[in-house]
Amino acid sequence: MRGFLGAFLLCLAISTTFSISDRRCGSDVTRLWLDVVIIIDNCNLMNLNLVYETISGLFNKNLQIGTGYTDPRSTRVGFITYNYNATDVADFYKLQSWADLDSQIQRLKMTPLARTTLSKMDTALYAAINMINSTAGFRDNYKKMVIVFTSVHGSYQKNPPKDVSKLLKARGIPVVTVNTGSSSDTQSYLKNIASDNMAFAMADGNATQEILKAMTDTNCFCQSQWAQYQYPLYAPQNRYAYLNSISASPVNAFYNGLVTLNGVWFWDQPDGKPMLPLDPNSGAAPQRSACVADMKYSDGTTAWTPVSCTNKFRFICEKVACDTDNYCENA
Repeated sequence: MRGFLGAFLLCLAISTTFSISDRRCGSDVTRLWLDVVIIIDNCNLMNLNLVYETISGLFNKNLQIGTGYTDPRSTRVGFITYNYNATDVADFYKLQSWADLDSQIQRLKMTPLARTTLSKMDTALYAAINMINSTAGFRDNYKKMVIVFTSVHGSYQKNPPKDVSKLLKARGIPVVTVNTGSSSDTQSYLKNIASDNMAFAMADGNATQEILKAMTDTNCFCQSQWAQYQYPLYAPQNRYAYLNSISASPVNAFYNGLVTLNGVWFWDQPDGKPMLPLDPNSGAAPQRSACVADMKYSDGTTAWTPVSCTNKFRFICEKVACDTDNYCENA
């Protein structure tokens, strides 16, 4: 049975006769599976205070760095520095262990700033795009993200960084910015470059934890052809707009994919895939009907409601997120 693949991580209000709670995104920082490009401004005006300590704090010693592990949950890290142009310091293939990563961070820490005061972030963002593109076809199911450390905002006649960052964000690649200085103007500037709620400041004193949360949240995502309606970092007000745009009138009921066969409840799956049995610990759905719908009532509440499978409802289905606890081979 094919349905409308709707909510992934969607929070549903359930009736008191059938209680269930939503699973939270995994946040195990030792099991991140990402490809991360770290960009560091090294122009002569750059404030490097605590930059490399912050970067080191992002990667737990038990985190698998590189590839080739039995457990596929590993993270690749690339480094780019920039001033008037960008330099690829380490691509995704270079660092193949935590020790490799630590050595690279220490080498960068010992490298003096460039003599030039020019700071062209656009060149670094383009370099990040190229680094990500260079591994296309390999680890395509792994989320990518870009983290930029700078205390400077340069001037641009063309290709301002906010426009280049849009190219990344349009591909679902989050951009994190970290203001390593204290200028509020720089922070406002970087906020226009970063993804929503991903513009951080070293002056806040908790940049490492903020970036780590951005990383674990990025690692919580939908597989392709599933629509995500709840995001860990932010809750857009129009996240259900598409669901309601399919009808001229408000849509108040969807099949949720629960069907019963010979008295046993299953979650329906796309054609060609076996149905999954309902976890017995979730409780028992009402037996008086063969299907269940998420139905909104006049008092504003939503409940799982037994309905006939012949109703012409669309489908809204839930699925376990890909995250640090749940590796998805095909994402």
